[in-house]
Amino acid sequence: MRSSTLSFAAAIPVVYLVIFGLAAIVHIAFAAGVGADANRFRAKQLSTFLVGPGMWAFATLIGGVWIALAYWIIHHSNLRANHPPWEREQERALPPGGPR
Repeated sequence: MRSSTLSFAAAIPVVYLVIFGLAAIVHIAFAAGVGADANRFRAKQLSTFLVGPGMWAFATLIGGVWIALAYWIIHHSNLRANHPPWEREQERALPPGGPR
């Protein structure tokens, strides 16, 4: 009985390593996806909210799925304004009739 308890206890670190490895893969995959999407924003001459694409990717690498969810809500959901505040500021700065 004692030897089976010891073998079970020895397997616990292995289980934690597997879980950690899978979580790391998920974080890397989501960070790559967020980074690629944020770079598409930049290619369309749009800006991301608050920070640049690299910082969004890094934040997702650290925070995982929750930061990716926040990125999606801010940039792609129906909760996003049609004209974000930073774009409205730019439009107000233009002379009447548009740029010349």
